[in-house]
Amino acid sequence: MGSLLAKAISYNESFSIENNNNPEKAELSSEDYYITKEEKQVILLDIDNLISKSRTMATDALFTLKAKKKGFLFPVIINIAAIIVIGLGIYLFSELFRVEQKNITQEKTNLRSAESRLIAELKKETEAKLKENSAEIDQIRKHLEELELSRATLKANRNADITNKEQELIAGLEKELEKEKVRLSEQAITDQEMDYKLEVFEENLKLKNALEMEKYRSKLDGAIQEKEQELLREDKLARESIQKVNKERVVLLEEIKKGAETELKTTLLPDSSPAEQELLTLSEAAKREELLN
Repeated sequence: MGSLLAKAISYNESFSIENNNNPEKAELSSEDYYITKEEKQVILLDIDNLISKSRTMATDALFTLKAKKKGFLFPVIINIAAIIVIGLGIYLFSELFRVEQKNITQEKTNLRSAESRLIAELKKETEAKLKENSAEIDQIRKHLEELELSRATLKANRNADITNKEQELIAGLEKELEKEKVRLSEQAITDQEMDYKLEVFEENLKLKNALEMEKYRSKLDGAIQEKEQELLREDKLARESIQKVNKERVVLLEEIKKGAETELKTTLLPDSSPAEQELLTLSEAAKREELLN
């Protein structure tokens, strides 16, 4: 079958060449290459088989690219390069993150340092004000103690003054009676008349001394009442001054605390800090002291 196809192809090529070179010999040449009917059918069948084999089927494998040479080194290099690029990217990202975290930490440290300085200044100012207020309160309390001592002294002195005055009047009465007795003894009167006159004289002196003692007591009581009223007024003013100073201390601490909170919210960290808690502690201490007073 292969020979018939080769023969047909050879015949076709020779026939074409001779016809192109010698047209007049075309008929003669065709007789020399006569092919039977069976051979033509066989040749045509071979031609169809060749055409069928030469066709390429459009499958998925046709569009799959395959390397002409199967090597191991190139994929390894590609994988190593990919790993290096990925590792470098991770390193750069982590380094960038670390630098950013360092900057944030440094910024927080600076802000906390500024916060500490601010709170320290506020605390220093507050403590100075509190010391001034404490000194003022101590002075007022000392004055109150002096007032109380003065009131107690007046009461104690009143009793002592009354006792001294009574003894003074009694001593004076006895002297007056002795003088009156001497005077009456010089007169020409009986002893009965002398006793009567001395008794009347003594009663008059006692009445006089009683009136004088009442007047003296009233004078002392008036002076004491006046002094006590003055002491009460001073005591009231002193206690009002203490309350005022305590309120000023609380207001001062509240203002400083509010100012610190505002400053911290606008320029410092948003979270609460130990320094702020310290200010709050000072404020609570001032309030407790006010309640105790």
